[in-house]
Amino acid sequence: MPLDESSLRKAASWQDFKEAQSLLNIGAVTESEKTDSGWRGSVRVGTRIYRATVTAKTPTWFDAKCSCPGNQREGTFCPHAIATGLHLISPPPAKSVPEPPSAPAANELPAIGWKIRFQGPWQISLEKGHAAIALSPSDHEPTPADARLTAWLITGKAAKKPSIQLALNPKTLPEFLDLLQNHPQITAGDEPLSINSGAQLQLEDCVLKNETVTLIPASHAVFHIGDSLWKVTAGSLSKIGDEPLPPKLLPLADGHPVHLPLDNFLKRLPQLQSSLDFTASEWFEALQFIPESPDILLNIEGSSTLLSATLYLSHPRELPRLEGNTVITSNPAAEAAAVSRLTASGCTRLPDGRFQIEDVRTFLTRTLKSLPESWDIRLSPQITKLASSYVFISPKIQIHDSNSDWLSFDLSFQADDGTVIPTAEIRRLLRSSGNQFNGKQIILSEDIENLIDPIFEDLDLRQENGRFTAKKASAAIIEEISAKLKNGSHASPAQVLPELPLPPIQAKLRPYQHTGFSWLINRLDRYQGALLADDMGLGKTLQTITAIEHLLTTSSQPGLALIVVTTSLLGNWQAEFSRYAPGRKVVILHGPKRDTLREKIRPGDVVLTTYSTLARDLAWHLQQEYAVAVIDEASLIRNPDTDHSKAVAKLNAAKRIALTGTPVENSARDLWSIFRFIQPGWLGGRKDFEERYEVPLKSPETAPRASQLLRLKTSPFVLRRTKLEVAPELPSKILINEFCELSNDQLATYRELLKEGRRRIDEIRDSGQPAAARMQTLTTLLRLRQTCCDLALFDSEKLKSLPIPRRSGKLERLLEISEQSIASGSKLLVFSQFQKQLVQIETQLTAIGISSLRLDGSTRNRQALVDEFQTSAGPPVFLISLKAGGYGLNLTAADVVVHFDPWWNPAAEAQATDRAHRIGQTKPVTVYRLLTRGTVEEKVVQLQSHKKALAESLDETLNTTDAPAWSAADLRQLLQ
Repeated sequence: MPLDESSLRKAASWQDFKEAQSLLNIGAVTESEKTDSGWRGSVRVGTRIYRATVTAKTPTWFDAKCSCPGNQREGTFCPHAIATGLHLISPPPAKSVPEPPSAPAANELPAIGWKIRFQGPWQISLEKGHAAIALSPSDHEPTPADARLTAWLITGKAAKKPSIQLALNPKTLPEFLDLLQNHPQITAGDEPLSINSGAQLQLEDCVLKNETVTLIPASHAVFHIGDSLWKVTAGSLSKIGDEPLPPKLLPLADGHPVHLPLDNFLKRLPQLQSSLDFTASEWFEALQFIPESPDILLNIEGSSTLLSATLYLSHPRELPRLEGNTVITSNPAAEAAAVSRLTASGCTRLPDGRFQIEDVRTFLTRTLKSLPESWDIRLSPQITKLASSYVFISPKIQIHDSNSDWLSFDLSFQADDGTVIPTAEIRRLLRSSGNQFNGKQIILSEDIENLIDPIFEDLDLRQENGRFTAKKASAAIIEEISAKLKNGSHASPAQVLPELPLPPIQAKLRPYQHTGFSWLINRLDRYQGALLADDMGLGKTLQTITAIEHLLTTSSQPGLALIVVTTSLLGNWQAEFSRYAPGRKVVILHGPKRDTLREKIRPGDVVLTTYSTLARDLAWHLQQEYAVAVIDEASLIRNPDTDHSKAVAKLNAAKRIALTGTPVENSARDLWSIFRFIQPGWLGGRKDFEERYEVPLKSPETAPRASQLLRLKTSPFVLRRTKLEVAPELPSKILINEFCELSNDQLATYRELLKEGRRRIDEIRDSGQPAAARMQTLTTLLRLRQTCCDLALFDSEKLKSLPIPRRSGKLERLLEISEQSIASGSKLLVFSQFQKQLVQIETQLTAIGISSLRLDGSTRNRQALVDEFQTSAGPPVFLISLKAGGYGLNLTAADVVVHFDPWWNPAAEAQATDRAHRIGQTKPVTVYRLLTRGTVEEKVVQLQSHKKALAESLDETLNTTDAPAWSAADLRQLLQ
């Protein structure tokens, strides 16, 4: 967003702006730099350095975060934030604030790796603000933390000896600890010690009563060191948050509750989420965060040669605010969308935030008509008079009569004042230019040439006595065009269909899911085929199961239903039927025993198979007459020449359903291949489709028209809804437990490890060593969990060399989720407790052309990775170790979270999820937990439900210090 001094003046109080100018003039601003959403910088005042980060919400609204007391206390747009902005606009000549001796430049430092040892009773010393430190050179590769430490030692003129002894006091200790963050070789006594920032203070509860929010701290070991709080464990020292905790919250560290007015709590919430862990609060976890759409005003002035437009966004009520269990927040994405709408229409954005329009006639006659009706558009008197000198002629479709199979309509052409213009005159105007109508300059709607003429040539229409008749799907397209001409947008056909009563299923469908089910049945009844293309996470599986139940329960002679899925989804479909339609028999035709299972199939059953198995068993399937055939992840048949694609196209099915969140991944040919299954012949032959759509779509000049025509031609058969479209009906966090099947190799390994583990446990227990038996049990559990994840986690070259489908059912499914989510415009966070697993995922993502970032225990530049991911151009996948990145990160660019290997502790898992599901997130977040059926993972999930306190006590490293919380019976239950 363009930044100028005028914007800063309007956003700040005059006192703060005046102080900011003074800070700038005396050279107090030490640095400033532009970011994707605003700017950041530092200001030195005396010996203190204040760091400010500013997000530009609108040209005159800036959200500032600064380490100064004023901003921490009130959240104001403080002088330090303003000064860094002024410095960015126009850096002054360097003047003079007395600076302490500067550290040597990084490239002048000796490359030394350090060993750092905290001596004596270090925890007691830290609590008093002191520390005794021994430093000695190490042979490890120097890290950025080593360079910081070396510079600090040289600046402080520390003795240049092989070993350095430091006695740190309350003044020097805080700075020293900040230097050591993420250093690889720190010990306390003889044990390793990690030092980092971004930890959270755990709350026992957070409750709202009488417009006051009470924060109740949990018991924990927290020290005040300087202006910051530090959480201390036997092997770690973690700074709470990235900035000092506001003074009002400091009593939490001493175990005292803090009371905040609700409005103050909501305003501080982004900062609070960075420092406090709310996962134990039922009230807070039930909150939904919904961004409010602002009121949009567009003022337009100028002349016949140049227009100037100013965009204003406002909210009728103060934000953020609480309504029930929903927090209504600001919507920065709405402004970005409004700006994008104008720039896409040919408007040029100027540095001051205004828009300049050079093609005045096109803007006044076409662009204005295409802008949303919700916008308040105001023209100056001069521009209003100019706009009235043009006459805009557009097509109009009037529908006279219709039923489910046909409709009759008239096509006419009208001027703005309602005057009807003969079709012959329109044809003449299309061949000429510069014509006048009633003394005004004629502007013809692009819809006449780009929409009406070509689509009418393509449809099966009859004309009699000047009136047109359209049948079947052509009738639905005419309805779609009519809605577009009336509203300037496409009306979803699902929104105008009556809702059908639900069949007997064990689920309560959300309103949009009920609509989707009704649309599916309507399309199947009218056209025998449909493509449900909802975003991932919106419940395509549930809507389809409901449709299948309707078809099978309402038919006097129920046939068979066939569902074709990827191998990784077999278990998920089986689980969903068991959950929503437990009375429906599901037969899985996959694996060596399927020949026997075929003989047991009866009318009314659901046959579940995979694409590969279908192709191998095609001869048998062609002998069946299916009542309905469903293909899940339909984008897998996008190449029409593959065996998978050819096989599904040959199926004998009365009705056909295709499911995919990404109907077009590579080219329009993907859509043709899917339509060959759901509506054979509707898009013509491959050659005809290529000439009519594929080739034009590759040219910038012809692509818009071809895209619109293809969308219209396919619209009767496709329902596509995004999470944003149905966000008012959705929770802001969608949780999905997705069960993946173990491959045969995984299953064999799992059974072998389980058998051997049981044998060893019994052997050790019989020898009278209960503690050793418990240790063996925990070790067996760890190996079983690794087997559920990926056989590559074992140090076996043979297992690592297996193809992905044999090596890991979860990894196969993760790659599918990644491709589909990215194609839909999403970004992903992928959590795992195993660093080796993250490396394997990274390798496979790279192999399929997906870039990613990885944060684990070896990462030294956490914030740089976060900043890169948060940008729109950053990699779409962030791989994160639960231990290293389960807290302290703000990753709202992601709206899909995948837990590859779920934690036993649901609270820790929720905390990791909240890296994306937090204030600043403008989209619903879909959370996948990848689980394996019939394994220790499924049993622990069940244990979480029935013995939550017990499950939470097991640390993710399976450390034996947590073993006493588990009884012998509990452990035996996991290994049954």
